[in-house]
Amino acid sequence: MSAAGERRYLVTVGERSFVVAVADGPDGPRVWVDGQPVALELYPARSPLVAGRLEGAPLRALAQAKGEAVAVALAGETLVAQVQDQRRQLLGQVAAGGRAAARGQVVKAPMPGLVVGVPVALGETVARGASVVVLQAMKMENELRAAAEGKVVQVQVEVGQTVEQGQVLVVLE
Repeated sequence: MSAAGERRYLVTVGERSFVVAVADGPDGPRVWVDGQPVALELYPARSPLVAGRLEGAPLRALAQAKGEAVAVALAGETLVAQVQDQRRQLLGQVAAGGRAAARGQVVKAPMPGLVVGVPVALGETVARGASVVVLQAMKMENELRAAAEGKVVQVQVEVGQTVEQGQVLVVLE
């Protein structure tokens, strides 16, 4: 795929990364994920609501962006994606000497909210997909999950605590 006016992004959710390309088409944006076309139709909506159809199925989600992070609440789950445009991605690779920086997994609050559950303890090993924090935001409970298996090395919140978007909640190694 190579369309005029195409914009490319590296989208990372947990341990998985995707190349997303977007180009303006006659009937709205055209989207490809890892080179495969995706049928996406978006309807005008008030931010943070996203409404439309994805591969023919109805799509309703809440999305909130802050810097390169985008939190998306969809079907009762919240995903946090890091989004870098192609230019920023290349600059990051140059700054890191062409290699990815090794680091632990940091679970951050995707939006402001109230911590209503912390089902992990310091030193515990958790599986990929395990719930590490339950955050109530926008009248919904959102389970924040481990993107990969790891050992809990920091728990920086407790039940009843109010958190801000981007605040570190749990760190896994």
